[in-house]
Amino acid sequence: MIMIEESRSKNSQIQYNVIQKINDFVLSERQRCSVNLPDNFVIGKAYNYFFIGKHENILTKERKITFGETIQTETGMEISVSQVDTRGEAISSNGEAWKKVVLGEPAVMIQYASIPKSARLFLTFRKPGDRYKPVNGREAKVKDIFISAGIPQSLKEFIPIIKCNEEILWLSGWRIAERYKIRHDEDMIGAQRIQLEISIGKKFKKNQ
Repeated sequence: MIMIEESRSKNSQIQYNVIQKINDFVLSERQRCSVNLPDNFVIGKAYNYFFIGKHENILTKERKITFGETIQTETGMEISVSQVDTRGEAISSNGEAWKKVVLGEPAVMIQYASIPKSARLFLTFRKPGDRYKPVNGREAKVKDIFISAGIPQSLKEFIPIIKCNEEILWLSGWRIAERYKIRHDEDMIGAQRIQLEISIGKKFKKNQ
């Protein structure tokens, strides 16, 4: 319990309110929550860890993806898509890589897919109503997938989504979309295999 005392002065009252917020946060039994503090600071809890950070206004925008190009986002992620002949080993299938990001650790996510040769790829971020069906999984709203994985609210808007034309090809950190999985008996005429990779270092930035 954080000991606090009320004061009649305006500044002291503000300090009292801040301490009260922190006190309520520490005592909360919620597994995932955050509290905004003065000067754009925030404290939060996720994956049984506490974190503190400062809110930064970082804009996320949709952009076209070119094979072989590495996109560096405003948050410090490196995203690339390349053509491959064979499927390699996938890394991060159920959002587990994002736990590393929350804890300030480097993370890599890799998946493989088969798409039409005429397809156009885009980097985007979640929008209201987005739904996703990963390989061997059930279709669900993206927001519900994030909740099930314990993704903190401050991170959700920065998780990249790769679209193939207008459809979600990859919700990064999870398995590829069922429709675009590589099939061993597939007819490769008119199709191409690709590797999708996201690399995140310790300097990842996000709106807390």
